[in-house]
Amino acid sequence: MQPDDDGVWQPLVERAALARRRNDTEELVVSLHEILEKLRIPERWSGERALRMKNLELSVSKELGVDSMTTWLCPCLLKESELAEVSEELIEELAAAKKEEVLNTDLGSLGVIQLSVARDVSDWTMADGRFIWHGAHACLKLILEGGLDVRGRRVLELGCGLGLVGLACARAGAKAVLLTDYDNELLSACSRSIELNHLQSAVSTEKLDWQQVSSGGPLGPRFVDRFDLIIGADIIYDADHAASVFGTVRRLLQEQVAREGILITGEPEKREGVSELDRLLSLSEVSEVVSHGRHESLSWEAMLLPEVAVADNRKHRMYRFWWLSEAEQVSND
Repeated sequence: MQPDDDGVWQPLVERAALARRRNDTEELVVSLHEILEKLRIPERWSGERALRMKNLELSVSKELGVDSMTTWLCPCLLKESELAEVSEELIEELAAAKKEEVLNTDLGSLGVIQLSVARDVSDWTMADGRFIWHGAHACLKLILEGGLDVRGRRVLELGCGLGLVGLACARAGAKAVLLTDYDNELLSACSRSIELNHLQSAVSTEKLDWQQVSSGGPLGPRFVDRFDLIIGADIIYDADHAASVFGTVRRLLQEQVAREGILITGEPEKREGVSELDRLLSLSEVSEVVSHGRHESLSWEAMLLPEVAVADNRKHRMYRFWWLSEAEQVSND
């Protein structure tokens, strides 16, 4: 079965639909068994099983007018017969295949990174667990072009989402990468992506709640480690995000969990939270020329990045943060 070939499913779906309309249980069972067998053919490449599922669902939508085969099969579960058994098996197979869906992202010199797709994520800002935000592309461009050197460094990514930026850091030579997010489904997808890309020795995951960290809650044992760099790519949307992300970066730097932090954001007209971050920093304007400032003992820089060749080529910003030592504070004062 070729990656773009969904035609193989159409006759099978039509046959199953016809059998059900005729109340021909025996024929329906045979048809469902055939579908199940084709779904279970051993994979030739990672994600092929999930692609079969996706193509099957497309055929089901065209032929049956329902959003998924699971919806169509649910009434069959009520019957105490072989029909119920094969329907349950097929539903379980579809659910398992969905968890294995893979997005292949070509990063040029870093090669192709395979991303496991997350579903049922808990926050609308994560879309459907498939979307790579524009700021992530801007961050990747910096890494690929040498504007952000991660070689030999220990990196902690905030709000990792599907983990593309952190995985790219590992491919680019980072010594260790910790992917953090508060959504368990996303972290599970990241764990699968780590395995798909054979990066288990360099990349790991950990749950992190910005609200808890920024309000002074306990840090887990993973954050006893020292990191060279915090990265957050397009993780500030509304005002609450700005306050909690800024508070998290500030605390991790203050407690020497990391040496410096980098945030890549959109522009204020696209992200309300960026306006709030500027307010917190008393920053009036950002341009291609680096702006400097201090927030108590936290030093920061901000600059406008070149346009990124994705979507509408929108502008992005880079904020850099680091904590001043007592001697540096006295010197600067």
